[in-house]
Amino acid sequence: MLSTVASAILQEGEARPVRVEVDAHRGLPSFAIVGMADAPAREERERLRAALLSCGFEYPLRRIVVNLAPAALRKAGPGMELAIAAGLLCASGQLEPGRFERCAFLGEMKLSGELTAVADVAKLAEAARAAAGNESIVVPLGQGPEAVRAGGIAAYELGRLGELAAFACGELESLAAPPAARRPKEA
Repeated sequence: MLSTVASAILQEGEARPVRVEVDAHRGLPSFAIVGMADAPAREERERLRAALLSCGFEYPLRRIVVNLAPAALRKAGPGMELAIAAGLLCASGQLEPGRFERCAFLGEMKLSGELTAVADVAKLAEAARAAAGNESIVVPLGQGPEAVRAGGIAAYELGRLGELAAFACGELESLAAPPAARRPKEA
């Protein structure tokens, strides 16, 4: 099954949107990241496995391919870990993807599944909103107000990866952007 979620990275001080596509299908269990990921991103499999298991999810024994698009954009740093986890949980059928549409995901994870802050969340939130017209963003605990102010979109804060299930079910309250701060959707 294929799942797509939005994220963003910093490249030379500029925030750039990234589309995270995750395909999990039958075959020999494997994990690959394509799309010019740097070495830490390629090591994602073990961090992802530990975080998923620590939070009560299953690590799917399938052939998993993660595509970070656009391919020409050099991806560096761990800020897309939450987006990759969200995509994998949807692609493996553990979470319903409905709430993940028009939403961006930013955050890095510890092996325990705890989310840690990402640098320049304001720039990243703005890039995520502008690129695909995302209406909301999921960020680590404490970074929601900054994302709302900069991105002009609703923000959801998570302390651990396990709380992503509550988000998928609509059980989390958002930090809403004030109407004056909302920006029109780009066509």
